[in-house]
Amino acid sequence: VYDKIEICSWIENQVVSLGAGVQSAGLIFESEINLTKGTYAPIDSHGIRRVLSNLVSNACKFSFAESIVRLEVKQVEKDIRFCVEDQGEGIAEEHLNDVFTRSHRGSQSDLTEGSGLGLAIAKEIVERHGGRIGVENEWAREADSTSHCLLVDHRSR
Repeated sequence: VYDKIEICSWIENQVVSLGAGVQSAGLIFESEINLTKGTYAPIDSHGIRRVLSNLVSNACKFSFAESIVRLEVKQVEKDIRFCVEDQGEGIAEEHLNDVFTRSHRGSQSDLTEGSGLGLAIAKEIVERHGGRIGVENEWAREADSTSHCLLVDHRSR
């Protein structure tokens, strides 16, 4: 059982620190929050913060210099949808199904530090909340991008 928190105020506070981390990496941070004030969600705030931090950190690692890292949060029916998008190379098609498995490090990770555990842990945290996490590449854009999205049910448990 998790504490019910007012999600709009909570995410607004998270955006400040996440944005500072993105900017200190020399990237541009954008955010869009479309939630109704007074929406409460039973969440492990430390866990979801860890997930968002991991997704934003990965976006920073794999983005091109001076590109945009974007965080969008919105309510979709019974879910709260968090989406982190970057403008890096994207993830090779053959690795898309493996990014959430323990110790998986894609071909772009050769030049970055990390254990390959972050996304697997993120998936476990999201699933404990009854949510799901996924990744998609959007190759049709002028700049390639990768989006990691998670959905967390905000109804009372």
